Amino acid sequence: MKRDYAEDLFNSIEPIVFSPVFLRMHKTVHIAIIKDSYDKDENGKFELDDDYKIEIAFEKLPVFQIGLQSFSDNVIQEINKSLDTKTVSNDETEFTESTRPALQNDDYYKHYNPYKLRDKNPSGGTSVINNQLHKDFSGSLGLAFKLKNHTGSYFLSNFHVLARRKELNVKRYETIIHPSKSDTYDNNTSDLNPIATLFWFNLDEYVDAAIAKSNCEKSIGSGIRCLPNLKIEGVDSPEIGQNVMKCGRSTNLTHGVIRSDRCTVLIKDKYKLVSKTGSRIFKDQILTKCMSLAGDSGSVLLKSAKNGHSTSALGLLFAGDSENYSYHNKLNNIFYRLIGDSEYLIMPKLDFDNFL
Repeated sequence: MKRDYAEDLFNSIEPIVFSPVFLRMHKTVHIAIIKDSYDKDENGKFELDDDYKIEIAFEKLPVFQIGLQSFSDNVIQEINKSLDTKTVSNDETEFTESTRPALQNDDYYKHYNPYKLRDKNPSGGTSVINNQLHKDFSGSLGLAFKLKNHTGSYFLSNFHVLARRKELNVKRYETIIHPSKSDTYDNNTSDLNPIATLFWFNLDEYVDAAIAKSNCEKSIGSGIRCLPNLKIEGVDSPEIGQNVMKCGRSTNLTHGVIRSDRCTVLIKDKYKLVSKTGSRIFKDQILTKCMSLAGDSGSVLLKSAKNGHSTSALGLLFAGDSENYSYHNKLNNIFYRLIGDSEYLIMPKLDFDNFL
């Protein structure tokens, strides 16, 4: 089906598959607009523009896909019938209770990674955390950048990495440390380095994001540590089929492909970092195959650099299931929210300038 038709169908199905009644029956994980072919012509246009589908993933069941041939007027009835009879698509991806998408730092992934250790000038992909979070939590520094109307250097990561729990009275200027407590040798607190203070944060149905201001001009490194010579030139919009990469605290440099540029996902949050109920729905997300493990939250999703010298940033990793998929906020959604909208307090008005 055409993209505009897929958008209309997505808009009609999304509220139903995440309704309380439907969730009790089938435990929806995500719904996304996907595409069968990523082949493009010499002008960069998709050779096929009528092969978009709606993908719905369920816990403990293979995914369900709706194409033009499978579409009917009563699509929800067709979904229920197929799930009840276990007649599903050829995609055999399954979510179990242990692999359901979760915030990527909700369990400490214990394996050796030299980049968990202290770095004099931490850059994108190194270990950071709010100093008041439990010692078993860790996340990733995203990217450092400048603001047009503020002095100093800043860096991006997740709300649940830099701003603690949703229900707590989170305040600006809380201390951000590198590395996290879990990444020090024998939890030696003398290894902890206060590198920044919490400056801006927001958590809503579109973003799980926070910004910290470095303690001094030289305390944060530029770019990402995995590719130190790569220049990040700015923010771009994601597209289905784009080759992407990220540098994170746990898995270092990983590569993938954008499977969907419009995904709604229900995230498990057993530590209640972003939800009092233990789960939260995020809309308008980027969906990729799994590129991450616990501790990679806050990594910035980048377009793969064809020339190896420069690229642009697309998203902010915040969740995944460690086997099938990773989920990313759109950076455009984050930076558009730098005008101060927040359910907590009035944030400073910011104007993004450039990445360091």
